[in-house]
Amino acid sequence: MEQLIEPLRQTGFANSPEALLQSLIERERLMTTAVGHGIAIPHPRKPLNQMFAQPAIVLGICPEGTAFDAIDDQHVHIFFLICATREGIHLELMAKIAWLGRQLDLMAALPQCQTPTDVVNRLSEAMQTLES
Repeated sequence: MEQLIEPLRQTGFANSPEALLQSLIERERLMTTAVGHGIAIPHPRKPLNQMFAQPAIVLGICPEGTAFDAIDDQHVHIFFLICATREGIHLELMAKIAWLGRQLDLMAALPQCQTPTDVVNRLSEAMQTLES
């Protein structure tokens, strides 16, 4: 979790990275956000008021995988950290991530990407399919 929020800390995107980290840990204690197929969607239980100026998703890729108490007992390779500013946005982001997660070829390809630009290009192509 600390690795996921580090870019938010470095860029100042999160107003209180420590509060965000604590919220993520509390949420994981309730139930894992690892949904299977090597994917986890960590997020605060409720959007944190005034935490972010705008909504975003932090994508973390762990090619070797990490144990994350997934429902299918598989290691997690892809983390989508939801940074929502309101409940409606949170639900919209969850829906888009759920769709992306069902694109198993895409999910298998992401850990093989060599650069962040490669990842963004792959995701952009997939999102164009969703929006068309």
